[in-house]
Amino acid sequence: MNELGRIVRAAETEIESGQTALMATLVKAYGSTYRRPGARMLLTGDGWVDGSLSGGCLEGDVIRKAWWRTENGPSVVTYDSMNADGSNSDESDDEIAWGLGCNGIVEALLERLTPETRWHLMILSQWLAERSVGVVATVIRRESDSGSQSVRIGQRLTLSASGEVQTDIPDPLLCQILRESAETALRESRSLWQTFPVAEGGTAEAFFEFVAPPLSLLLFGAGHDAVPLTRLAKLHLGWRVTVVDTRAARPRPERFPDADSVITCAATDTASLQALLATESPDAVVLMTHNYHDDAALIRPVLSTDTGYIGILGPRSRAERLLQESLGASLTDFPERIYAPVGLDIGADNPEAIALAIVAEIQASSAGRQGGMLRARQGPIHAREAERKDPTPPGQSIRSKTEI
Repeated sequence: MNELGRIVRAAETEIESGQTALMATLVKAYGSTYRRPGARMLLTGDGWVDGSLSGGCLEGDVIRKAWWRTENGPSVVTYDSMNADGSNSDESDDEIAWGLGCNGIVEALLERLTPETRWHLMILSQWLAERSVGVVATVIRRESDSGSQSVRIGQRLTLSASGEVQTDIPDPLLCQILRESAETALRESRSLWQTFPVAEGGTAEAFFEFVAPPLSLLLFGAGHDAVPLTRLAKLHLGWRVTVVDTRAARPRPERFPDADSVITCAATDTASLQALLATESPDAVVLMTHNYHDDAALIRPVLSTDTGYIGILGPRSRAERLLQESLGASLTDFPERIYAPVGLDIGADNPEAIALAIVAEIQASSAGRQGGMLRARQGPIHAREAERKDPTPPGQSIRSKTEI
């Protein structure tokens, strides 16, 4: 299970047992930060349960102060690590300077979860179970020209892939504005921010988080080298992993205790393969049957899908021959889809290292990266397209006061 799934499940367990849980969500990030918006951290009365907002720099302060910061409702706290000496002339309880020199600023939404306020977590749980995408729009700032607070920090609107909307915001006009931006985030598969006017005066800001399920890996081959690949992809990254044994007469799930599913299907059973591929709709497929004829039979149905990553174990010459004899094609005909030899060039020479090379290449491919060394990368480590689209101009203050 991936981090988000673990956090949602843990939060539901605590709430159902009658406990009050607290969620800290990273809702904005500027500059160099360890994690990006959407990262979550779950606390209970007993302490830190799961998730994180940073590499360990901020968690201590959240653990110590989050409960009293939310005594009167959700609040947004800014953590500033821009100043290496820790100085900050206008530091307050909710503007915290850290002498880290990380050159980043993050804003975290702190909120207590109760049976009445957990409704959005139940929706997230449903999306994850259905392997569906969606958008959660959360109000993270409220600047009012009057004493009225018809829109409050922590209120939400959710938009599913099917177009279903749920919200706890009473203003229908405001809900329509939020829905339109949520539709943009859903259509473009990205998170974004928006500042909008409210009826009684002033403005509010919302974070539109695009939520996607973890990657799914369909692995053809049940040899000993498939075991560490399954374990790494599932246990450490939380991907959905299905292992297909093309040779055995019956499934042997005991060999792959970490896999979500272990099935048998002959490589020549085209109808069953097509049904399997349609059902799984994998983000990545890896062929490591160690049988040339099986791989040759598999390549055509796999290529008939829209799967973006197809890895083939073995040397390039083997893959070239396989494509030529099966399809009359070459690797150059599929430059964006077929990865052969599979895996990044990290000098892997054992099953565990090969698994690492494969998983790293799938991760790089899904993120649109080449998988090179970070020291050779020009520009920031993380994409900051969302920051450039943010209404706050570069150089202006982005700090906010805690709002209730």
